[in-house]
Amino acid sequence: MRQFLDLSSARAAGYFSMIRFLKRLLGFSGESRNPEGTLPTAVGDREPLTRFLFSDKLFARTAGRVKRHAFDPPVNLQLSVFRIHDVAEDRIWQLGYERAGANRNESPRARADIETSDVRFAKLDVVSAPKDHPRHANIVGWPPEKERVRQLAMELATKARLRLPIRRA
Repeated sequence: MRQFLDLSSARAAGYFSMIRFLKRLLGFSGESRNPEGTLPTAVGDREPLTRFLFSDKLFARTAGRVKRHAFDPPVNLQLSVFRIHDVAEDRIWQLGYERAGANRNESPRARADIETSDVRFAKLDVVSAPKDHPRHANIVGWPPEKERVRQLAMELATKARLRLPIRRA
């Protein structure tokens, strides 16, 4: 057992080199294994999505929750989200800063992560909308009744996980 713990040995160095090689080969490097232009057109049920939040009124930082208004659809009833499967955390935030925030000249204050299956369970759908960016999608299928829209927005907010940007010193 002592030999295995001796990290300075050539054997240990070879072992860790092999681990690094296998991680890269199998895609555990933290980088995207799926280049942005090669996403399937159909959004899969297990695919994670994120909605960038540009107002502090859309989430409760201390409670760690997303508020209902974060999922209120715009007038065209196409709620903008990004597909984040196989995207490293720093790249997700980069999408928010460079793509979602560029249109409004703002930086995202937080984001709401949700699974496509949660959206579809609410009887809504997620469709790819790669015109502006290959990872862009929309939540669609909103009913015309305002009260039902409120209920669905609340349901999605309850299922979503609040993510705050990492503050670097």
